[in-house]
Amino acid sequence: MATNARILAEVKTGKPTITQVRAFCHVMDQHNAKVGIFITIEPVSAKMRQEAENMGSFEHNQKNYPRLQLWQLDDAYFENPDIINTRVRLPDAWRIRPTQKSERHFDNRQMRLLR
Repeated sequence: MATNARILAEVKTGKPTITQVRAFCHVMDQHNAKVGIFITIEPVSAKMRQEAENMGSFEHNQKNYPRLQLWQLDDAYFENPDIINTRVRLPDAWRIRPTQKSERHFDNRQMRLLR
């Protein structure tokens, strides 16, 4: 496989739907993407996981990787950004190198809205 393989990502807030996952699969196929990463805030359904499995896999250096990967962004990522490399499976040369963790800008207090 060439090292210039195309990787697409889509980020969804709110509850993801199977229709959104299927549309992303279509975009992956249209653009000849080797890998697609569908990033959500909310959990994905069993049907979405099945759709990802149906997309198959690709081989790189004699190892297989899922072609469509579903990643739920959660608190663990913000505590340890390197966790992405255990949740998104990519060849070592393609691994995501998170930037340095930024400082918190807000404390845990509830803020009042002004009227």
